[in-house]
Amino acid sequence: MKNLFLSSSLFDVAKFLPSFLSGIDKNKQFKSVAFIDVASQIEEYKANIDRAKCAFDELGFLIEMIDFNQSSDDIKKSIVYCDMVYVAGGNTPYLLEKLKAKNLLEQLKAKKIDVFFN
Repeated sequence: MKNLFLSSSLFDVAKFLPSFLSGIDKNKQFKSVAFIDVASQIEEYKANIDRAKCAFDELGFLIEMIDFNQSSDDIKKSIVYCDMVYVAGGNTPYLLEKLKAKNLLEQLKAKKIDVFFN
């Protein structure tokens, strides 16, 4: 089963994330997050990115920033390595364009713990 934690502001609901993750697997410790912020890179407002990073940091997560200048293979390794994936909000068509260009859609679909959208 795939799991999706959808919020308009991760920072404002981060306190619910541990409970959500515990409901997915009580025996697993979720400690790392692949942080995809590419959709926000062409937007003027970026405060939500810093606030989301702060929320993950306060919860004790290791944040792996996904750099779309890296090769597809390097990005895929990061996604596999991390316990979960976080996709920050922004320009959705731009996000999809970048994900398709790096052939990452299937990789994200295959992830055991699905994507967190903000």
